[in-house]
Amino acid sequence: MLHSRLSLFEITGTCPDEGYVQIKEVFTGDEIKIIYIGLSGGSRQDIYIYTRIITYQGVSFSSGLNFIFGKDDEFIEAHIKKHMKDYSPMGEFVRFTQLYNRFSKDSGGVRMRFNSLR
Repeated sequence: MLHSRLSLFEITGTCPDEGYVQIKEVFTGDEIKIIYIGLSGGSRQDIYIYTRIITYQGVSFSSGLNFIFGKDDEFIEAHIKKHMKDYSPMGEFVRFTQLYNRFSKDSGGVRMRFNSLR
């Protein structure tokens, strides 16, 4: 857990045969391949996922609370622009709170977007 990464990620590719998803951290540009069966089956890449990535014995996976946002969501576009200007890893708690509040207000819409990926 000490080396886990909590951040907003963009889906950049999927591999349904092996259950992998290629993601890119929005604020740093770091790319990671994770195991995520639920997302790997979809070919759509029009979402962001806010999650914690844990790597154990060379395998990375999403763990804990996940928030999924459509790339066409005006809130998430504004959120990225705002925090891209002054990005600091130390500001993650503020970003988490903002994303959690948005997700809580529109969790039904978010779930519908996620279910349509399958």
